[in-house]
Amino acid sequence: MTQTEMAPTDLLGVRIQNNIDSNIVVTDASEIPLYTSDVYGMGIPPALIVRPAELQQVSSIVKIATSMGFAITQRGGGMSYTGGYLPIHTHTVMLDLSALNRIVSINEDDLVITVEAGVTWQQIWEALTPRGLRLPFFGTFSGSRATVGGGLSNGALFMGTARYGSAADIVVGMEVIDARGRRIQTGQAAFHNGRPGF
Repeated sequence: MTQTEMAPTDLLGVRIQNNIDSNIVVTDASEIPLYTSDVYGMGIPPALIVRPAELQQVSSIVKIATSMGFAITQRGGGMSYTGGYLPIHTHTVMLDLSALNRIVSINEDDLVITVEAGVTWQQIWEALTPRGLRLPFFGTFSGSRATVGGGLSNGALFMGTARYGSAADIVVGMEVIDARGRRIQTGQAAFHNGRPGF
């Protein structure tokens, strides 16, 4: 079968596997139910599930998928109970960001930690505690598997909120991917040699 004869979802999967990485497309049918539900609700299955292993892959996946008319949704720890990451139509690509779980740096002088979206609040707690540090907002009601990306996307409230505000209130900068796959730096990260101010 030629690429012009393939169904759009199959063609998308082939393009991602050939142009980015053959190991990041989730093909195990037994995993699909996991991606069609959150803690309380059920959604519809996404057309394709992709689990990028590197940040650079995310922008490439988004660029390919949106250029072919697919919607994008993303999932972190899967601990949401808001339905926020569940597809609302079948022509959707779900990005499983759980493999983007690296703590990039901890700057004790500026009191800034840089993490990928799939890092859990528990990982941060475990990395900072031996240093005698912690975040002002240090966890969500969703539990130890809840991710930073998920918490920020939901404006999470819980542990530390009464005194320090929401999860978003402690962010000094983010890197985001737009619908064209462009990487955009926001906040202090947008400035050359930008440093956070308190």
